[in-house]
Amino acid sequence: MIFARLRRLPRSIFTKLLLVILVAGICLNFTLGAFFHHAYRRLANSPLKRNLAQYAHLLVADMGIPPDPARARRLASEAGLLIWYHGPERVWANTRISLPAIEWEDRRTIWSERAAIRHVRHHGHFYLRYEIDAQRFTFRLAKPDFEAEDVVKGGLFILAALSITLGLVFIFVRRILKPVDHLTRGVHQVAAGRLDHRVPETGVDEFSQLARAFNQMTGRIKSSLEAREQLLLDVSHELRSPITRMRVALEFLPDSKARAALAEDVAAMDALVGQILEEARTHHEAGQLDLIPLDLAAAVKTAADGFSARRPGVVLNIPEGDWQVPADAAKVQTVLSNLLENAIKYSTTDSGAVRVELRHQAEGIEIRIRDEGVGIPPADLEHILEPFYRVDKSRTKATGGYGLGLSLCHTIMQAHRGRITISSQMGRGTEVTLLFPIDGALG
Repeated sequence: MIFARLRRLPRSIFTKLLLVILVAGICLNFTLGAFFHHAYRRLANSPLKRNLAQYAHLLVADMGIPPDPARARRLASEAGLLIWYHGPERVWANTRISLPAIEWEDRRTIWSERAAIRHVRHHGHFYLRYEIDAQRFTFRLAKPDFEAEDVVKGGLFILAALSITLGLVFIFVRRILKPVDHLTRGVHQVAAGRLDHRVPETGVDEFSQLARAFNQMTGRIKSSLEAREQLLLDVSHELRSPITRMRVALEFLPDSKARAALAEDVAAMDALVGQILEEARTHHEAGQLDLIPLDLAAAVKTAADGFSARRPGVVLNIPEGDWQVPADAAKVQTVLSNLLENAIKYSTTDSGAVRVELRHQAEGIEIRIRDEGVGIPPADLEHILEPFYRVDKSRTKATGGYGLGLSLCHTIMQAHRGRITISSQMGRGTEVTLLFPIDGALG
């Protein structure tokens, strides 16, 4: 389940929204940074030039032209400077470090009334050149008061701040999109037939309005289905009396082909009414199961024994193990009998035996019933569990049935909080899978 969520993550709305926020944040920071950098250069350039020129004048005035070595060394020591002097008569420096080769001609000149001043950053140091009357002073200013460790610490601080920001963005986006998860869960619940499920309607935003509309829709669908079921139930009850009177009247008619055909039709009507009433009763008693520790292996063997004499036969594959689940024995037998009946009925003369297999799964115990019959068309698979739905639309006596068997199985499995799934291929057969939760909490 975790891996499935990770595979869906790149396609989720949450991921897309988070990426939009990140890209927007990066673009905004870049734009603001570029703007403030440009503004700083425009606003600070002129004062910086004037300050540099004034600083150079003060340095040279303090040392003298040509410089007094003692005063120059004292000044260099106090200010943390390296000084190189080149004049017509002598060359002097307060350091043994050679002046690096710098292309001063490519630098802009800060002109003053008394001298030409240039500045440059070279290999992490700031250099200042002061030229006056064929004499040249070069100053190397002290490095900024931070080291590589400070850069690392600053980077870690930025990374931590960015991580905290992303974490907060993740939390808030997740919270904003929480109603989408509720709606998705609600859609899955309704698709599984649980129309009592309601989506939380917290808040006043568009998601809450959508949740209210969803709940209203499912409520109307539930009311419509209940009204239809109640109508079927009422009609079935009302039909019981005239059918009984018809059967009694038939007993007084002389034997004939017409009487036999009429009796067969009345029996078919009575069977249909009986199945309708049974399904309605099962829906009504869905929450009142007689749950006991049921051995599914024994239940499968009991159901298969009833079809042992019918072709193509039933083959069981039940490994050794514990197959107990909390279930209603009678209703489980109804499900197994209906499914085995369908598997036998829709097998062909060339079909292999119907195979029944039990498996342990993470969610519970699985029963698989596989036949090699005619199969079910893909267009009918999504409706096959609906009441009165039949693949054979002709409803002839030859095929029999009223489309209630699989619907009854679906209802019983829902009552057990289990699942029934059907897969099929035309001409190759059908596989029905029943999943019973071991602790009754599958849903």
